[in-house]
Amino acid sequence: MTTDANEALREILRVSFESLYRQILAVEVSTFLAKHADLKDGTNRQLVVRNGFLPPRQIRTPVGSITVRRPRVRDKRVGTSKACPSIIPTYKRAGATRFMHSLVPWLYIKGKLEGTYRYVLPALIGPTAVDLPPRELQILEHQWQTTHSAWTKATYPTARSVGFTTVGLSEEFGDEDLWVLVATEQAGPTIVDIVPGHPWDRTIPTRWESRLSSWGIQGSLTSVQGHPRFRI
Repeated sequence: MTTDANEALREILRVSFESLYRQILAVEVSTFLAKHADLKDGTNRQLVVRNGFLPPRQIRTPVGSITVRRPRVRDKRVGTSKACPSIIPTYKRAGATRFMHSLVPWLYIKGKLEGTYRYVLPALIGPTAVDLPPRELQILEHQWQTTHSAWTKATYPTARSVGFTTVGLSEEFGDEDLWVLVATEQAGPTIVDIVPGHPWDRTIPTRWESRLSSWGIQGSLTSVQGHPRFRI
């Protein structure tokens, strides 16, 4: 699967970006409603409530388009429904430079390795990412750390194939590569392990080969001869 690892990683990133957007939107609407929880009518019912979602829309990312549905809130005081305030722009502008786009996959993979995605938000969302309130970031950080803890303990007994690729900032920053081990399970591709290292370090896939059984993976890496490198 070595030659297919890039496509598998691309799909993982697309799904992960979509999930990250949903996570941010969910935290934002929960926080927004909590701020207005004391606003009630004469029968003690809340005046600001959830009211479904706005129609889905597409956002372009460096690894393809994703679908986002922004939560809608209803303010009974004025009888109107609107989108919950969000750091995610209404329309994703295409103004990001190629260099900024190339940062996103590397920053996300590094975030998965460290258990925080705060550093990928400006590159993925844009300048509005700085408007995320500290309390909401704290909630997201707790969710990310919980997910990271579960990921470090995961096994993959249903994996059908396994391969690897590397993700780098650019050719001139080759020392910053992150080696990514990808497994294909029944539910789709998933990241098994991430190791920082030089792009020419051939010992990393060899070490992975000896550890596959500890992740519950039967079989072996199909090839460790080439040096596949993720491209966007």
